[in-house]
Amino acid sequence: MKLLLALLVTLAAGAAEPVFVYSATFPYQEYPRDLWAGELVRLKAMGFNTVRLEGGGAVEVTELARLARRLGLKVWLESPLQAPELEPFRAVRGGPILDRPPGRTARLSDPANYLFAVREAWAAGVKVINCGTLAEEQRVVLARHGALARNLGRLLATVEPRPGTHWRWGEPPRASLPRGVRLAWLAAPGPRAPAFISALNPSDGPVAGGVLTVTDPRTARPLTLRSLNLPARQALWMPVNLPLARPEVCPTCSSFAPDERLVSATAELVSISFENGVLALEFVAPGEGELVLELARQPEGPLLAGAMLRTFDWDAKTHRLKLRIPPGRAPEFRSRVGLGIELPDSSVFLKAPQRLILGSTAVVTATFSSPELAGRARLLGPAGWRVRPEKRGESEIDYQVEVPAEAVAGDTVTLAVEAEGKVAQSMTLPLAPFCLLRIEPEEVFEWRRGKMRAIRPHLAATLLPRRRTYSIRLRNQSDEIRTFELSASGAGLEFQPSRVEAVVAGGLEREVTLSASAPGGRPGLYRWNLVVRTGSQVVETPLALAVISPDEALVYQLDIDRDGAPEWVLENQKIRVVVSPRQGGRLLEFRLKGRDVVGSEAGTGGAPAEVRVVGAGQVEVGEGQVRRRISLGAADAFFEVEGRLAVEPAPGIRVEGSRVTLSPAAAPRP
Repeated sequence: MKLLLALLVTLAAGAAEPVFVYSATFPYQEYPRDLWAGELVRLKAMGFNTVRLEGGGAVEVTELARLARRLGLKVWLESPLQAPELEPFRAVRGGPILDRPPGRTARLSDPANYLFAVREAWAAGVKVINCGTLAEEQRVVLARHGALARNLGRLLATVEPRPGTHWRWGEPPRASLPRGVRLAWLAAPGPRAPAFISALNPSDGPVAGGVLTVTDPRTARPLTLRSLNLPARQALWMPVNLPLARPEVCPTCSSFAPDERLVSATAELVSISFENGVLALEFVAPGEGELVLELARQPEGPLLAGAMLRTFDWDAKTHRLKLRIPPGRAPEFRSRVGLGIELPDSSVFLKAPQRLILGSTAVVTATFSSPELAGRARLLGPAGWRVRPEKRGESEIDYQVEVPAEAVAGDTVTLAVEAEGKVAQSMTLPLAPFCLLRIEPEEVFEWRRGKMRAIRPHLAATLLPRRRTYSIRLRNQSDEIRTFELSASGAGLEFQPSRVEAVVAGGLEREVTLSASAPGGRPGLYRWNLVVRTGSQVVETPLALAVISPDEALVYQLDIDRDGAPEWVLENQKIRVVVSPRQGGRLLEFRLKGRDVVGSEAGTGGAPAEVRVVGAGQVEVGEGQVRRRISLGAADAFFEVEGRLAVEPAPGIRVEGSRVTLSPAAAPRP
C-alpha cells in the first residue's frame, strides 16, 4: 500500500489564518450508510481533523457534512459541489466544508516508512497532508501524527522552515552531524518565537546520547540539547522555546507568566496541560530524553515520570529545571511527566460516569476545596449542551449534563470545571448508546475477497416446520443496574416469548433467547423487529427470517451487499446464491452454509439487468434475446447457470459445464 501526500501551501485563497490539516481520504462509497458515523469516529480517534471526499452527490455530501459537524471534523471536497443544501456547510459560514484548494501538488511516499513520509513533508513546510490509503500496520504511526496535529496543530500551522541553521554536534561542539541524520529547523514568525527541530534517522544504526547545540530563539545564546537518542529509522519532532501561557501550546496554562517556557526537549512533545497545580507533559520517546523548563519559581511538588517518582535538577540562578524523560514502550513509545508546580490553594475533583449515554442526563459531581470556589465555578461542556448545576453541599455541586440523542456514539467529549477563569480539572468521556446488542445467528456477506460484512437487517434462515432460535446478548452501557424490556413482532411470525424483561447490572451483559416460526407454514422472507426499552429510551433493530420449504428453494429480494439496491437471493437448506441486477445479473456471492466455502462470479458485471422469477428456485436474468437462467434445487449443494459463466477457481468450488458445486473445504466454523 502507498500513502498519498497532498502537499499544499495554503488551503484557500485569502485564508484568514494559517491552517494545519491532517486529512484522510474517506472512501464512503465502500461503506453502507449506517457505518459512516463509526468510520468517521475511527478517523477522528486517530487524530485526523479533516476527511477528503472524492466524487459523490449533494445528498451524500450533505449527510457526511452533518456527521462531520457533529464530530468537529472538516470535509475537503476534491471536486467542489454547488448545491443550495450545501451552502450552510461552507467554511465561510463556519461550516465544515472546504473546497479543493488551488496549487496542489502530490507524490507517493515510500510505502515502507509512513513516519518519514509525513515528517519529511512537515520539515519542508507542508501544512496540508492527506493520507490516501490507511494501512492497518501503520495505525500507530498515523495516530502519532494525529496526536501532534490535534494538540499542537494551531502552533504547527505558523512554523516555517528556516534554512541555513548552524548545527553543532557533540562535546566539544563540532560542525558535522552523525552520518545519515537529517535535521530541519522550523520556527514561527517574529523574534523570540517558538520553534521545532525535525530529526530523521534513516540509517540502520542508532544515535545514542547525542548532544546538539543550536541558538536559543529567546536569548540568542547557544542552547544545548542533551540525551538525543534516536533509534534507527525513527524520527522526532522536538520543541524549542514554547511559552507555556500560549493557548496553542497549553490551553489550561493561563496562570503561567509570559516568560515561563519549555526551553527544549529531546523527545517528541504530544501535549501539555495544567490542572490542580500539576503540569503534565506527554511525549513520544523512543529513547531516553531530557526536558528543560524555565519557570518563575521552583516547583513544590514531586516529579512523576514514567509512573515513578523521580528527581529533578533546579538551578536557582537561571530558574531552569532539567529532568529525565524515560523512554516509552514500543510501539507507541508514550511517556508521561507530571510535575507539581505549586501546592494549590484551591482544587477541584470531578466524578463522572464511565461513559455518557446518548439521550440521557448524566450527573457529574464536582468537589471543591472551599465553598467560595464552588460559588465561582462552572462546568464547561461541548457547544450547545445544556448543563444545570444543583448544589449538593457547601463544597459539592452536581451538574446535570443533558447528552444530546443526536450525538455520535463512539465519539469523545471533554468536560472541564472552570474557576476564576482557569480550567481546574477536566476529563474526557466516551459517548455510547444506552445498550449494545449482539444477535446470533448473524449472517455475513463477502464484500471483498477475504473481507466479510454483516448483513443488515440481520438475516437468518429456517427450514419448515422448524423454529429459528436467536441468542440476544444485551449489554447495559450505564453504570447503574437497569431493567430492559425486549419485545418481538412481525407479520406472519410467532415468537416464543414475544416479550421478556431482563435485569442487567451496570456495565455487564446478559443473554436472552427467543425463537421465531411461521405458524402458517408458508415459505418466504419475513421481516420483524426487536424493540428494547428502558425508561424513555428505545432502540429498534430490524431482522429478516428466510423460511424455506424442504420441497423447493426460496427466491426473495434483500439488499445483501447494503449498497441501497436489493439483490435477488436463491436459497435452500445448504447454499445461498446472490444475484445482482445492478451489476448485470452477476453472481455476487454463493456460499455453502456453515462452511468456509464462498465464491463469486469474476468481473464487475455489466449494465443493470432485469431479473424475474420463472419457476421454483429459478430466476431469469437479462433482456430481449440475451438472457440466462439460474436454477437451485430443493436440497442440492450445487446450482446451474444456463448461459455465460465465469467463476474463478477456489477451494471447495467445482465448475462442470453449467453446474457449480460447493463442497466443504475446511472445518465447520465455530
